[in-house]
Amino acid sequence: MELQKIETVVRKEGQIEIGGKQISYCFHYEKGTFADNTEITSYAYTAEGENRPLIFLTNGGPGSGVVWQHLGLFGPKRIHLDDDLNPQQCAPFRLEDNPFCILDIADMVFIDPPGAGYSYLNPESMKEYASVDKDAAAVALYIELWRIEHRSANRPLYFMGESYGTVRGPALLDALYGGSEASTEKLMGISPDGIILLGSCVTTSHFDQRQGQPVEQSVLNLECCAAAYALHTGKDYRKAAEEAWEFTPEYAQALYMGNSLSDQKKKEIADRLHELIGLDQKKLLKNHLKYGMFEFLQEAVPDKMIGFYDGRYLMDGTAKPQDKPHPGTTDVLADDPAMGKYTVAFMQGQELFAEEMDLPKKPYNFINAAVNKAWDRHNQRTTIHSLENAQRCNNEMRIMFASGLFDMCTVPGGVRYVVNQSDLDMKRVFIGEYPSGHMAYLGDESAALLVGDIRKFLKKEI
Repeated sequence: MELQKIETVVRKEGQIEIGGKQISYCFHYEKGTFADNTEITSYAYTAEGENRPLIFLTNGGPGSGVVWQHLGLFGPKRIHLDDDLNPQQCAPFRLEDNPFCILDIADMVFIDPPGAGYSYLNPESMKEYASVDKDAAAVALYIELWRIEHRSANRPLYFMGESYGTVRGPALLDALYGGSEASTEKLMGISPDGIILLGSCVTTSHFDQRQGQPVEQSVLNLECCAAAYALHTGKDYRKAAEEAWEFTPEYAQALYMGNSLSDQKKKEIADRLHELIGLDQKKLLKNHLKYGMFEFLQEAVPDKMIGFYDGRYLMDGTAKPQDKPHPGTTDVLADDPAMGKYTVAFMQGQELFAEEMDLPKKPYNFINAAVNKAWDRHNQRTTIHSLENAQRCNNEMRIMFASGLFDMCTVPGGVRYVVNQSDLDMKRVFIGEYPSGHMAYLGDESAALLVGDIRKFLKKEI
């Protein structure tokens, strides 16, 4: 894998008001080209100032574009949502100044890896990029050359990944440092000051076995399920989430004990679960007190389905099944009550941004399913081991985990569990939970809390 060059395709000047102060910035849309003509692209925003932190960001997928963070979280412009939970589905759409942009304190480089966004992936070279470690190598090589091209090597360095980006991030830490067995096949010696993981897939197992945690998934799901059920039944969702978390040891023990529990104790657990997440006691007892996430999403609120990517969203009924790839299946993206609602606005926002900034006149790959299907999910180290090793090598490196309390996809309970089972230095770990879903910046209340904590993290105040 050889990254031959980075070229600036579009360069523009801009201004944004942040905290009552006008910030002038330079925008670069850039393209890196590998020897096989595969591309990696980025959107960079830089402003004047000494020793400003430099943040590289990617989304997930793994074939997902970075548009979600770019036009939803940090970019100077964001897509206007007239209603966070019921956004418009039809034109006209518009961009607006982003009140949560952090250009006053940091520079940002939003990266679309090969196959995502406008980045071209040579189909004959798919195996060279479509894996946890080779993808991390490609992104690491781009970061290395970008810093050289922009004379930005001697600055505080951060990485922020969302969803699958929280798998890419730890693997990237390994790749940036490098070594004799590194995916980059060289010692790079780059050690970030910190990493921000949003909607974490971080586990104690390898990514290809990420559902194999040594604890029942029903237990890990309980916190966010209780929050979503409370929200939709007019209760205090924060109180419900904490009550669910406090109940998890007793619940985990009950699942462990199984049929050795008395009938009375089983009934008590089923009744408590019904109070917390609304599922039928008789069905819970029949299923040995276990439940699946999609069972909860479809049954907790009568005649409605709760969003997988954001439990605040509701849709009437359930999606009509399709015959392919398997009879009775639905599309986890397009048919989801959350993703199925806000995707249209982000797609239109990207088109508006492309027109305004003279970007390529071609479709933007929001989520490239072909890349996802081809992906080799087995990483050299588990995500948590990569984070532990990075802290071991750099005794100043800090980690921020940010979860949406209504994230039913990468559940916040899973983050709590994995971190509590790790050898991370907890003095250098911050865990935040916010009143949103998988994209914890959807909704101004949640965005304000999240960005407030990210600002503190960058300033080393948390």
